[in-house]
Amino acid sequence: RDAETGEIKSRVRDPSGGIPSFALRPACSRIATAGLDGAIREWALATGNLLQLYQGQSSQLLALKYSKKGHYLASGDWNGKVKVWETLDNRRNYGSHRFSSGTVGRIEDMAFRFRDSALALITTARQLQTRESSTGNLIQEHSIDIHIPISGPIRSAAFDGKGHLLAGIDGQDRSSLKIWDVETGKEKHSYPGHEHQNQHMIYRVAFSANGKRVAAAGGNYPAISPEKIGQLKVWDIPGNEPDSSAAPVLLIEQQGIYFTGLALNPEGNKLAASGFHQPSEPGERQAAREYSLAIWDLPSGSKTPLPSPDAPLSAIAFSNNGRIMAAGARTGLIQLYETDTGKSQIEIRGPDGLEDLAFSPDGKRLAGVTRL
Repeated sequence: RDAETGEIKSRVRDPSGGIPSFALRPACSRIATAGLDGAIREWALATGNLLQLYQGQSSQLLALKYSKKGHYLASGDWNGKVKVWETLDNRRNYGSHRFSSGTVGRIEDMAFRFRDSALALITTARQLQTRESSTGNLIQEHSIDIHIPISGPIRSAAFDGKGHLLAGIDGQDRSSLKIWDVETGKEKHSYPGHEHQNQHMIYRVAFSANGKRVAAAGGNYPAISPEKIGQLKVWDIPGNEPDSSAAPVLLIEQQGIYFTGLALNPEGNKLAASGFHQPSEPGERQAAREYSLAIWDLPSGSKTPLPSPDAPLSAIAFSNNGRIMAAGARTGLIQLYETDTGKSQIEIRGPDGLEDLAFSPDGKRLAGVTRL
């Protein structure tokens, strides 16, 4: 879609019946989709035409990542197999895969490093690996104490924009956040969690694009504590010296809310979060929930409530210049906002089952994926 008018520029439909993951090429000319059949399809954004079919993975793909220059496309599947593919820019080997390698556990996240010469990845088996992009040779491997759930809506780990740092949930205290150095596998920073750690956990983690701030959304377990409290925290990431005592730049605690979406703008000076307010009585139906969306300025903490669709929000994304924020609901309704004022710019009606959103690097196009 055009990010200014909402006009549909192109539409792609994966023949496998679903798109578990997608990636926009940095040069903004292509989009790659992962199918339920284990195949990757690369499409032209301008026309929606299929450019290339990448095959060779037998299980469902969970992660796709273009390299920063768009020369390579990495894919990771449910069984832990990782492949790196040549893209159209390298015409000599277009469509061929550079390497295929197996890991223990499914792939949770990936990031290219060192000017695209290496690929870092984290798995559910708590393996932090770095491999050569061209050969797949293992450069280094570390076992880290990170909590990664096998299933569920928890976004428990994220690399920073350069692939130097990994943020994730502490494997021993699920209310605490840790940051690891990808090169050494050593814990670099640790941010303490909730005082009642057995009743509280983090379930969303996000970096700012510049890698200078990290955010976490959490709350107490609904099944354990009837007084549900949602919590948002944002921390500055210090320099090279390990630091475990930094106070959060922002701390928001709100009773009765479960935060479902979390995003930092590229500069890390605005935090967007969506959520729903739990019914006060256990017997109340989901239809009684109230949905909310807001932006907080950092470090002042001033809050700008935004008009939110009357439906669960499934995706939040900032444009690369940070001026526009998009929020999408599973009903297919997408709203664009000015981040400085909170003013609603345009409302877009997309297909049902919306799961994810991403702006093109130039901010002129907005891609959304459904998983129906």
